[in-house]
Amino acid sequence: DGEFVLRGDKVFVPRLHRTKFEDLPGKVLAIDRENTETNFQVTMDNAGIIDHLRIQEVDHSDPTPSEVQIRVEAVGLNFRDIMAATGLLPREAERAPAWKTLGLEFGAVVVKVGKKVKTFKPGDKVMGMSKSSLQRYLNLPSQMLVKIPAHIELADAATIPSAYATAYYALHTIGRLRKGERILIHVATGGVGLAALQIAQYIGAEVFATAGSPQKRAYLRKLGVKHVMNSRSLDFADQVMKITNGAGVDVLLNSLPDAYIKKGLDIMAPYGRFLEIGKRDVYADSSIGLRTMRRNVSFNVLDLAAMGLERPELMGEIFAQLVNLFRQRKLKPLPHTDFPISDVAAAFKFMSQAKHIGKVVVLLNEKHYRVVEKRNKPFMLSGNASYLVTGGSRGFGIAVAEWLGRCGAGQVLLSSRSGTVDSKYRSRIARIEKHGTKIVSLELDITDQRAVESAFRNYARGPYPLRGIIHGAAVIEDGLLSQLDDDQVRRVIRPKVAGAWNIHLAMKKLKLKPDFVVNFSSVAQVLGSVGQGNYVAANAFLDAMADYWNANGIVGRTVDWGVLGQSGFVTRNDSLSNYLESVGMYGVSDKDACTALEGIIRSSRASVLFASLDWERIAR
Repeated sequence: DGEFVLRGDKVFVPRLHRTKFEDLPGKVLAIDRENTETNFQVTMDNAGIIDHLRIQEVDHSDPTPSEVQIRVEAVGLNFRDIMAATGLLPREAERAPAWKTLGLEFGAVVVKVGKKVKTFKPGDKVMGMSKSSLQRYLNLPSQMLVKIPAHIELADAATIPSAYATAYYALHTIGRLRKGERILIHVATGGVGLAALQIAQYIGAEVFATAGSPQKRAYLRKLGVKHVMNSRSLDFADQVMKITNGAGVDVLLNSLPDAYIKKGLDIMAPYGRFLEIGKRDVYADSSIGLRTMRRNVSFNVLDLAAMGLERPELMGEIFAQLVNLFRQRKLKPLPHTDFPISDVAAAFKFMSQAKHIGKVVVLLNEKHYRVVEKRNKPFMLSGNASYLVTGGSRGFGIAVAEWLGRCGAGQVLLSSRSGTVDSKYRSRIARIEKHGTKIVSLELDITDQRAVESAFRNYARGPYPLRGIIHGAAVIEDGLLSQLDDDQVRRVIRPKVAGAWNIHLAMKKLKLKPDFVVNFSSVAQVLGSVGQGNYVAANAFLDAMADYWNANGIVGRTVDWGVLGQSGFVTRNDSLSNYLESVGMYGVSDKDACTALEGIIRSSRASVLFASLDWERIAR
């Protein structure tokens, strides 16, 4: 490496990473809370790394006649979400990839109701269970929702549905827990554990509980649990049998793996009910001996993640009974640790470390959201806006104008110092205008700060306000460093460098934030190019400028073009074209280049090299 940067104790070197357009990170949209049109959800391309979670724009539609549309305000995380994101949840556990359907329980506000829905109205505060609830707007059947009691806040409500529905279904419906019976609750400081504890205490059962740290065990004692043990040791079994004089427990709520299941079955009292809510051993097809159930012991596997869709009427019954208990204040929401959705990865990491007590809740109540644009969204420009192309009066500038027209641009400004478009492009310009895009030839010296500001001021407002800028102005005057004089350097540097900076100053002064600002740079600044030191330096500045714009809230991009084989500078020089092919640089078509331009604008990468290259030849 002959090019490196020292920062503290680190050394940075430049590297190229080859990628497909569909794998480029999507463009990030700034969405205000008041924006009711944009929907988004937390998702990832593949399970494995929590840091790969992103907030992605998704479709938004009206509810069907029997559905309710809700705006999700708070989501309670579950270990199902952690297992899905980290790839630990088996694929056969759910029909759809679980990492694309994150979120299971929520507190929300009703936005719209279908024509057949009579039980809810806009503005009602509701809670419920549904996969993919880590999203802004969600359409659900009305029977999957219940109104939140007036004294409960939305963030508190997000701790209730999954934890309490699971605990209530387990202890009341399946476990048939009675007053005076003994119950062991494993990991009792988790969401389901604390919900089960409240239900067991309400029923009047004698509670045994485990937790993984001294602090958590102390917390359980403060809640009135007399028999508290270590969930990270198998000693719990002997302790239970000692305390109960060998009688064991009537109900056991378990989420711990393998050996804990076997030990748990050993301490079941006659007619005991073992309630398994863990997933790993179920999908690993772990075996248990039937002999352990010889005393009328039953083993039950419970997973309520799909009950809302598979048995909505049963889920509705459970929620109705729970809500009644909450209204009577016989049960209360769980303690929770909150994270904003903008820091959703931190929420997942925090929960994966199992340091929390109760629930981890993700809040969707920020004033502004940063959302990755939907991948399959059509790329459309405004028919009521102008788009400027500097250096656009010939060659590839005309191809860009055609592309802007195809994308729906209302007006394209082709600027040059002369302000005229060569007559050989008249037929192409006519075709663009025939399809509804107005073409304006603009006389503009991009190196003149006052002229740029004046032009921007003229088009900043009015019937066709400026919404996009493509900075393609360039001058090429080659020469070895020893041969270049000041004027040669300046003539090449100024159109690109002063031009980009003048664009920046004009946007800043007029407080313009176009949809995009794109610089046209060159592969020469990536690989180096003998005899083009001035040109390389000018293009390198443009790459840095894109980063600077992005840091200041402007969608800035720089494309390092390879050989534009159809309309670029090379097409006007046969000897240069032949030379470049001999060293491994091949031309790309205007069509491919414009497709690339669209993909780059829609990504979040500040700089992208697009070229057809033979790396073996180039290396030689």
